[in-house]
Amino acid sequence: MTDFLNRTRRVQDMAPKGGYSDIPFARVVRKRGPGGLTLLLGTLIIMSFGWVLVIRTNRERRMFRREMREARIALYPLFLAENDRNTLRGMKNFEDAELEIMKNVPGWRAGESVYYNTRWIKPIQINLETP
Repeated sequence: MTDFLNRTRRVQDMAPKGGYSDIPFARVVRKRGPGGLTLLLGTLIIMSFGWVLVIRTNRERRMFRREMREARIALYPLFLAENDRNTLRGMKNFEDAELEIMKNVPGWRAGESVYYNTRWIKPIQINLETP
């Protein structure tokens, strides 16, 4: 085995003729991003666009709320009339049931207030209908 090692020609690692090129070791300063003025202008543009969207959305929301409020105001008399009709219907049913229940009591007048008051008192909406 030593004979094999002695027969091979050994080559020493040497620099090429003329030498190696210089190693660049100087500091390379790279640009780290946009400048301050660019960032400021970009921020202002984005903020302006955002505020435009906020203002537009607020206007749309205000118009929608106005429309809903006007619809509610327009429908209020209809709902009030429907509630009055339901109250009258319930009072009529209640009076009919009162007549049926109190038919054997002499001098009883159905629908007459048990209180001595001339002022109208709106009936309670608990359950005017009888079972």
